[in-house]
Amino acid sequence: MAEQTQLDELVGFLAPSTPPNIQDVALGYVVGLTGTLEGLKTLCSNRKLFFALLELLEVDKLPTMALVYQGLVNLSADSEMRRQFTSQSLEHLLSVVLRPEYEFTDGACMILSNVTREEAGARMLYDVMLKAPVDLLSELVDAFCNLSFNTSKCTLDFVATMLSNVTQVPAARLALTDKRRCLLQRLLPFTGYQPSKVRRGGIIGVVRNCCIDPACHGWLLGDEVSLLTHLLLPLAGPEEFSDEEMDQLPVDLQFLEPTKAREEDPAIRKMLIEAIMQLCATKSGRDVIKSLGTYFVMRELFNWEKDAETKLACQKLIGVLISDEPEAGMENLRDVTIPSEVERKLEEQDKKLMDDIEQEIAANDGGEAGDTGS
Repeated sequence: MAEQTQLDELVGFLAPSTPPNIQDVALGYVVGLTGTLEGLKTLCSNRKLFFALLELLEVDKLPTMALVYQGLVNLSADSEMRRQFTSQSLEHLLSVVLRPEYEFTDGACMILSNVTREEAGARMLYDVMLKAPVDLLSELVDAFCNLSFNTSKCTLDFVATMLSNVTQVPAARLALTDKRRCLLQRLLPFTGYQPSKVRRGGIIGVVRNCCIDPACHGWLLGDEVSLLTHLLLPLAGPEEFSDEEMDQLPVDLQFLEPTKAREEDPAIRKMLIEAIMQLCATKSGRDVIKSLGTYFVMRELFNWEKDAETKLACQKLIGVLISDEPEAGMENLRDVTIPSEVERKLEEQDKKLMDDIEQEIAANDGGEAGDTGS
């Protein structure tokens, strides 16, 4: 009870009218609490502090704004607290992200990225975008694609994870894949953006989510977007292919340099494979993916891969690529209903495959470590 009384008193020191030197001390204490699980638990029990921070966020022109953002970034990482953000606060955060001179843009992007992790938060943010008098989605893509947009050295990298989260919402996916707006195509170059794992991983998340809808697969795999090239290139290594295999590959994957490196992050490699697997949902998609030599790239990746989960995803995709086509009426894999008993057996099979892959990787690593040469 005494602790709650102290927190209630602290709320008074967070009022916008509080002198900056006193507010700074109070905010420092709150930010310290947000940095520990016990502190977050304490703050979750007193929503007044959270809403006091939101009020300071929207005042926006205080000397203590860095601490306000730090506290809200930490609080929004908690699933319970991020559900407390309001449409008004999200609207404000979007507005500051689009101000070129704003010095706390990256903090705002991080908060928006956290708040949209669950679909409810993603829907709230997308609703805010739809209600705006301007096309906020297009403006976000414009700002994100302009690496010099922010003049205060903010990167906007976390716009990528925010967009990835927002594409949980079907309407957002439709907007990004609208042929007239050319939004997704502008994001694709960042699938290989080496300076920032956050940026390229977020955009690959956007792409994977946009591959959920079979209606746009033909367009995604066609010449207008050439999505498969963007998905395969980060998965390709320096291996040489036969002339016959090389001829099947997309032009950008032919004759790669001996120094060509694969995507270094296994979670991102797995997302790339999952995106290709999504595009295999229909017969027409599988036909295109098979015709462009995807199997050859996956074969080399499987032999190279050291991460068990990614190797299993690769193995599943290879299985689809080399299997016979399903019988008539079952060509669209998304329309196939899997009985619960079969689904359970498939899960058990996946677990066994994962165990086998982990043992194989461990054995290979042990052999490499023990091979010291002669």
